[in-house]
Amino acid sequence: VTSWALFFYLRKLYLQAELADGEFQTIFNKEATSIQGLERLFQIPNTTYANSGLNHVFKEMYGSLVKYNDQLVNAQKGDIFHNLQLLDANYLERSLLKSKEEFVLEIDRYRYILAVIANLSPFIGLFGTVWGIIHSFAALSQGGGSIELIAPGIAEALVATAIGIGTSIPASWFYNIYTAKLSRFKTKLQNFGLEI
Repeated sequence: VTSWALFFYLRKLYLQAELADGEFQTIFNKEATSIQGLERLFQIPNTTYANSGLNHVFKEMYGSLVKYNDQLVNAQKGDIFHNLQLLDANYLERSLLKSKEEFVLEIDRYRYILAVIANLSPFIGLFGTVWGIIHSFAALSQGGGSIELIAPGIAEALVATAIGIGTSIPASWFYNIYTAKLSRFKTKLQNFGLEI
């Protein structure tokens, strides 16, 4: 139940992020033609594109750029927006990495639970199997070797095994799906940051 609940939760989360990214990318493409456009884009409230990783990366990078520029202007070293040679690419690259990782941590909060379920379920099923076999042997030790005595323990063992495997398979599948999605998401954020 937890695996399926997480699957649908993550599906909703990623769909919201993809839709918000698409909307933000459209506006970014229109506004990124000038400094004034970038400034307008920066002034849009965060809540408008709250689920967008691209918005998060842009706001962090542009905010860092403005902060860096203010430091240069206050030190009377110049203005980046009038002299691009003052721009420190390493400063922006650190900002990109920070913003990308922050958003990835936010969107990737629960994926690890799928890995835990996928890894532990077979062992829990195996424990149930051993427990069922112990019951069968206990029944055998009380005398007689009839199927009526050992069948309940073996049935219990098989049910526990089936539940363990049945729980592990979807959790592992969902974990791999969202690991691949997360990898593509990281690449998209990195490429967008490099475009900025």
